[in-house]
Amino acid sequence: MYRLNTDGSGRLPGMTRRDDVAPASPTADQITIAGGGTEAVIATLGATLRTLTQDGSPLIDGFNADQAVPYGRGQLCLPWPNRIRKGVYTWDGVEIQAPINEPDRDAALHGLVRWAIWEVRAQAPDSVTLGYRLCPQDGYPFLVDLEIVYAVGAAGLDVTLVATNKGTAAAPYGFATHPYLRVGDHHIDDCLLQVTAKNVLLTDAHLMPTELIGVSGTQYDFTVAAPLLDRDLDNAFHSVEVGEDGLSWSTLWGPAGDDATSMWWVADGCGWFQVCTGDAFPLAAWRRRGIAMEPMTCPPNAFQTGEDVVRIEPGADFTVRWGIQRGPQPGLTFPGA
Repeated sequence: MYRLNTDGSGRLPGMTRRDDVAPASPTADQITIAGGGTEAVIATLGATLRTLTQDGSPLIDGFNADQAVPYGRGQLCLPWPNRIRKGVYTWDGVEIQAPINEPDRDAALHGLVRWAIWEVRAQAPDSVTLGYRLCPQDGYPFLVDLEIVYAVGAAGLDVTLVATNKGTAAAPYGFATHPYLRVGDHHIDDCLLQVTAKNVLLTDAHLMPTELIGVSGTQYDFTVAAPLLDRDLDNAFHSVEVGEDGLSWSTLWGPAGDDATSMWWVADGCGWFQVCTGDAFPLAAWRRRGIAMEPMTCPPNAFQTGEDVVRIEPGADFTVRWGIQRGPQPGLTFPGA
């Protein structure tokens, strides 16, 4: 039976007065993990990588706990990366309309889980496991459980994401992670990028794919470290070199190779790599502050074209793994050093 409290407020015991609530973080709970000189802060909104440092040096251009996520920083793009033109795709003969969340480009952008609160499933001082059950909905009538493990140590950040089909029908799936890398306090215009990709995907004014070309002789050739100054990038690269250990790498060098930040990913099933300098961001303060480096399973508009879309059968799962560390790719030296 409902009764008034003695103060006549009508609040149940234990309820907090609205005027007593302190401002909450717009990215929900903040979880700090640390070990081996590496520290990361993960926000439960979208299982977002908010900050990352190694030996006190920032490896990503993150954001503060009192800020909303700016331009996808540290977010996960699931169950599709990048864009779907007009949000329309066909799967197993059924046409599906995904919600348009980038109206100026008439596109469905970066999937459906960026603004969901993920649950903490396990936690240790140097790692955290978060999960989210993506339930059938308009735009994605499939049931997929997502679980991600962030772990830190002397080798930097190591991340594993598993998608498991909990439904009764095969599900289409794509992945990208969306951190903006930086080298300490250096501006990206003073940095050089090195990624051994043979091809790059050109796009139209709406950032939809038009043509895959070779990088040789173009502004997109980063097979040897090349400066980012005056290069406006928002493109997917393909045919990135794979080492004997099954890993692909990209390295962002500081001026004259004085420091570096690198990203690695397991290449099997993850054959695309997006690079974005953020020149087109409406808010000038966020342009070219870091460089988005995004391992992807498929290119932009893949749900519409079908290119490299992962098919997860009922009961099956699909795993991707990647990491970020201070320093260059092992065995790589700065040109001329």
